[in-house]
Amino acid sequence: MFGITMQKVKGSSNVKGMGYKNETETLQVEYLNGSTYQFFKVQVETWEALQKADSIGKFLHQHVKFQYEFEKMPIYKKEE
Repeated sequence: MFGITMQKVKGSSNVKGMGYKNETETLQVEYLNGSTYQFFKVQVETWEALQKADSIGKFLHQHVKFQYEFEKMPIYKKEE
């Protein structure tokens, strides 16, 4: 989705998946409620720390949400 390879997040009560694109320093987070956000100019060290965090949601809240510019991505519904 949006050119970023996503990895599933297991054990999170809030986050479904996340991915990072080195070339653009873009972090993408997909939440269980279906919303997806991209965070811009995120250093690779932050991405690496996020992957190792005991709590993905807590890390995002403390180190990403209010630290970086972001954009909420549109939700695409599958056609039947």
